[in-house]
Amino acid sequence: MIKFFRKIRQQLLTENKFSKYLIYAIGEIVLVVIGILIALQINNWNERKKERAQEQKYLIEIRKNLEADYAQIESVDIEYQNIISKIDSLHMFIKNAEPKTTDYKKLFDNFMVVSYIPKFNPQKNGYNNLISAGDINQIQNQELMKKIASHYNYIDYNNQLITETLRGSSARDIHPPIKRLIGKKEFLADLGYEYSTTTISDEFLSKNEELISGLIYKKRWLNIASRNTSSWKAKTNSLIENITTEIEKIK
Repeated sequence: MIKFFRKIRQQLLTENKFSKYLIYAIGEIVLVVIGILIALQINNWNERKKERAQEQKYLIEIRKNLEADYAQIESVDIEYQNIISKIDSLHMFIKNAEPKTTDYKKLFDNFMVVSYIPKFNPQKNGYNNLISAGDINQIQNQELMKKIASHYNYIDYNNQLITETLRGSSARDIHPPIKRLIGKKEFLADLGYEYSTTTISDEFLSKNEELISGLIYKKRWLNIASRNTSSWKAKTNSLIENITTEIEKIK
């Protein structure tokens, strides 16, 4: 092809047709420029294709994390409900307890259940990878990017708040009266320690207002935490749908 064009140039110069040669030369330059522009366009198209593929990879990983979070939130909420149910049963057990026949081992086991604090650990690998790589602008839908960032900020703040609140409730409302009960020699004897077993008086069990009110307070905070998980699930599910829509657009 190059030889062909060179032959035409030589022929025009030989025939002294300078004007035609000039037009030809300009045309050749135009063709070269067009070729370069086409090559650049193809290169840009390939780059955009790679960027969109990387964007899709990020969004798919974030969606996978959110789906795992949704399942974990549901599991945590079930644990909240189980503890609430246990508190209700324990409350009635204590109020109706007869010290002479109380199973202190069972009572101790129930105390351990109501003292437990379910934990939610959000999966953030996709989001963290996106941030650490400095690829925030890789997500072309910046409104969606803002929603993702806002979601994780919301989850982190509320998760910490709920965990600290439940931990504080256990430390303040549940642990002190339980420790006072466990410290009674009758309780320790039933747990296998070397003490002569007698009975715990009504003052320390069925009429223990400190313990009963502590259980009520713990239940209250658990109900608040449970309602909050409903909000988490709704927000997480909405974001999953938004990301899925964006992934479909990229395809």
